[in-house]
Amino acid sequence: KAMDIEGLSEATLERLIGRGWIHSPMDIYQLNEHQADIVQMEGFGEKSWQRLWEAIRRSRETTFWRENKTPLVELLRRHPNWNEQELAIVFDFSESREIDHNSVDENKFEMMMLANDVGLGDSELSDFQAALDAVTADYATVPDAGRLDTIRTRGHIKCAEGQKASRIINRLCCKFGLDQYQVERIQGEHGDNPTTVMVKPYNAIFARLNGGGYRAGCQSYMCDSVSMIFFTVDDDIKADFYHAPRLTRQIFCYKDGLLLQSRLYPHNEDNVRKLYRNLVQGAVARCLGAPNLWSVKSKQEETRALLETAKHSLHYPDYEYQKLSSSFFRHLLTTVH
Repeated sequence: KAMDIEGLSEATLERLIGRGWIHSPMDIYQLNEHQADIVQMEGFGEKSWQRLWEAIRRSRETTFWRENKTPLVELLRRHPNWNEQELAIVFDFSESREIDHNSVDENKFEMMMLANDVGLGDSELSDFQAALDAVTADYATVPDAGRLDTIRTRGHIKCAEGQKASRIINRLCCKFGLDQYQVERIQGEHGDNPTTVMVKPYNAIFARLNGGGYRAGCQSYMCDSVSMIFFTVDDDIKADFYHAPRLTRQIFCYKDGLLLQSRLYPHNEDNVRKLYRNLVQGAVARCLGAPNLWSVKSKQEETRALLETAKHSLHYPDYEYQKLSSSFFRHLLTTVH
């Protein structure tokens, strides 16, 4: 069970030990040398063997991941927001920052520009602006209940008391035909989505890009000892974060006082990258039990010397072509590759 080998029951294991093929746990990974004999055993056949061997191979990959990721996971476990079931530190942005009035005003301006772009008539444009003003009038995560009638009447949408402003705005924009991709971009810059720093045995984020074109890269990130997946999800998601659609995502790497931040998907915007970097820096510092003091370097000539791609690696080295930030923890100024 500790090796997660499906199909290798205690009875089967005893039979294999009795044949003299297993003397230690590592011998399990050499059973392919006895394939011809195993398929002749009672209750076994070629299909049974193939299922067992595939499970053994998966176990080897998972075991390898566990061994490499253990120091990083043990560090992150020190954080009070650590979620053992998710193997992640989970933050809610609404707890980590106040609402910026200027940002709200900027978002409203951009959304009105989008409304103009879709060719709304004067009456529709007036209704959209009135509803949007009502949602954002209090600069609050949840609009005042007294404004809901205006939102419903002018916005022609349903909304409930206690519903978050971001959800109402998304519904409003959808109702008036605004470009949802652009709306999500605007909301993502200043939204209050729960955010997860995730360490998992495989990286489905990159496997999904381009129909799985970067699947080999998943193996590279999975098997190293430094990579963390950082991503944001919708504020309605309260559990099982790893299976939820991602709003933004990127790779961070940490070892010995050096934190590397790679490209941010889907938009590599500086202000969002800085926000995420500050969040991860604070999390790592808290895990280390030291002041949150870092020296940041972002110029390519400063960061290139910190990177080394292993020979025959199959992942896409976006850090060689996109913006990369390196943060040196001032209590542990150690350069690593």
